[in-house]
Amino acid sequence: MGKDRGETPRARALLLELANTIAGRFGIRQILRIVAARLAEAIHLDRCSIILIEPGHERGFVVAASENPLVQDVPIELSK
Repeated sequence: MGKDRGETPRARALLLELANTIAGRFGIRQILRIVAARLAEAIHLDRCSIILIEPGHERGFVVAASENPLVQDVPIELSK
């Protein structure tokens, strides 16, 4: 990671934390929630969700949300 990409020490620290999280003992659901929370923090959002979308389907699933660790597999219609 170099300064030519506009990265800051804070961004590098967040990426390092994510790498350590992924390499740690967390399950995929917890990793996705942490990614959503850190992304929301990094780009100054109130909330961030990760949505699983399968090609050709009309429905996606919220698999993680930064603001609520209990959110998982919530169906959402993509046509709206």
